[in-house]
Order: sequence, then C-alpha cells, then structure tokens
Amino acid sequence: MTAFDVTIRDSAAQAVLDQLAQRATNLRPALLEIGEDILAITKGAFAASTSPWGERWAPNTEATILAHLAKFSGSYSKRTGRITAAGSRRTINKKPLIGETRSLVGEIYSRVDGNTLTVGSPMVYAAIHQFGGRAGKGKKVEIPARPFLPAEDTGGLAPVAQAAVMDVLERWLT
Repeated sequence: MTAFDVTIRDSAAQAVLDQLAQRATNLRPALLEIGEDILAITKGAFAASTSPWGERWAPNTEATILAHLAKFSGSYSKRTGRITAAGSRRTINKKPLIGETRSLVGEIYSRVDGNTLTVGSPMVYAAIHQFGGRAGKGKKVEIPARPFLPAEDTGGLAPVAQAAVMDVLERWLT
C-alpha cells in the first residue's frame, strides 16, 4: 500500500482551523462558563438537599438537631423543658449542611488558572461532608456522605454536570 499526503490550501477551511486552534489554546472563557455552571449545580444541591446525581441527602441526626436548637433561646419551654413552637419550626426548617451562617455553600468557589478550572471549598470540613467518613473526637462519629459537588473522587462527573460541560465545549468549539 502506498501512502500519500494532501495539503489543503483552502482559505475558508484554514480560517476555521486557525480559529479552532486559537480557541483551543485559550480555554479560559469556556472554563469560566463551566465553572459558573458547576457552581449553579452545587447550589442547587444545597437548595434541594439532594446530590447532583439526584439522591436525597441523609437527614440530620438527633444530635445535630439538638445542637442546632441549643443555639437559640426560646427553643425549649422554661416551664416544661419541651420544644416550643419556635423550636419545632427550627427543627423542621433545618436542612442538612446548612447552618446559620451558610458558610459551606457560601464559600464554594470556581477559579481558572491558565487552562485549569478548580471548583472547591476552603472549609476544612467540606470533604467529610462530600465523601462521608468518621469525624469528631476520636473519630467516633460517622458522617454520611452528602455529595454537593458534581464530581466523584475518581474524577467522574454527575450526568447533569457532564451535559453542562459538553454543551459549553460544543458551543465553544463551533
């Protein structure tokens, strides 16, 4: 079999190839958009108490609810020691991973450096909530995984995030 080369010198095709090459070397605009999409998916997970894969988060434990109620005066009746109506509302409205300061969801960030997108949290406890595991004094408390970032520890993306990434890249390259 004989091999041969063909050189294309079509100016229109070359212009498109040059544009594609330029876009491929500067992915920053596409990565910024992907970062925004992943942040929106993450905030949606917090709003719905559901992972980006559609799985409901484990409910708060009794210890978490009691600790939450103890932060507010008026959660318990001074006369009977029972939970008051206000305390009951606090219990019902307490979503997993959302504290009074909303610091975990509020600190999720996306950053583009060159052709690298990083999405994460500076909060030291973010990973234990994303992946689950043992925590606390003597690692005696089992924290269930409540994934909020649409990425697995293997690097795979949740389908909703994968679709968003592919949509941005397809639009970016065309």
